[in-house]
Amino acid sequence: MRTARVIRIVLSTFIYFLSLSMSITSILAGYSAINILTTPGNINLPSGAIQTNIDLYAYSKTGVQNFYVYIPFDYTNAGYFELTDLAIEVTLKIEYIDSDTQEPKTIIFFNRKDAYPNVKRGEKYEGWYNIDEDDFNYNAIPENLFSKIDTNRDPLIDVLADVHLSGEYGIGLYAFEARLLDLNIASTTTSDLPQGAFEDLLTAGQVL
Repeated sequence: MRTARVIRIVLSTFIYFLSLSMSITSILAGYSAINILTTPGNINLPSGAIQTNIDLYAYSKTGVQNFYVYIPFDYTNAGYFELTDLAIEVTLKIEYIDSDTQEPKTIIFFNRKDAYPNVKRGEKYEGWYNIDEDDFNYNAIPENLFSKIDTNRDPLIDVLADVHLSGEYGIGLYAFEARLLDLNIASTTTSDLPQGAFEDLLTAGQVL
């Protein structure tokens, strides 16, 4: 058998086994990715109680910037390959009904994307997405916020979070993402305010 023919046979055999190996890898990665994302308990976001302090009334009265939000989470790699490029992006927004237009208003006062360590096969990662007082965009909150709110609606204000989890799996063969929209993390109701406080804000303009 000529040398060139032997080389062609060896090369063809190598390509065949390489293609077969990649196909098996792709199938296993796809199956594992679906299993991780669809099996309850593999991804918990949040994984427990969210710790938060967002008192918009106190802020409107004093201007003290002491907000915080701490979101616990965990994810378990129950698949065959490493979870990589894991990231969580959170957007916080204030929603209320405008008293003049009777239209819903949305104010975004935080957005950030954080990266987290890779998770090897069979391992579990537990962590916190931390938003400290200096991370918020306080300038986005109107000085006269409470004078704009429709008092016929309760709660008066909702603070909502949009959470976006993303990552890659199977040696980068699959990118995945999961979204949690309009997660309520804080509300201001009329019962939360001191008696007469809302009327004082409206009549005296005591906002910031």
